[in-house]
Amino acid sequence: MMPVISILEALDDPELFQPLFAAPTWDRWKSFLAALFALPLTGEAREHYREHTGRTVAPIKAFREAAIVCGRRGPRPPPALGTDHRGDAGGASRRAVSGDGHLLPSGS
Repeated sequence: MMPVISILEALDDPELFQPLFAAPTWDRWKSFLAALFALPLTGEAREHYREHTGRTVAPIKAFREAAIVCGRRGPRPPPALGTDHRGDAGGASRRAVSGDGHLLPSGS
């Protein structure tokens, strides 16, 4: 039987994804994943969580889903998060969001 490991352990394992996610630029995404999956937040991850959410208490239960909003040129979430493929068979459906948080019509 294969051992069960967390997503963070998988990202840090040299036999799995560590070569792809070793750069410090992934640290904030790893902090996000720790919060998303209610994994322990320690040190820098706790500070990232507080900085970006304004909260001091970390989640105690994993979230079932998350909406990640990135600008066109913004950083993309780790591929380990998977993608939401809705709409046509040609690719993922994308909806643009205006600066005030409203969904724009498809094709915007």
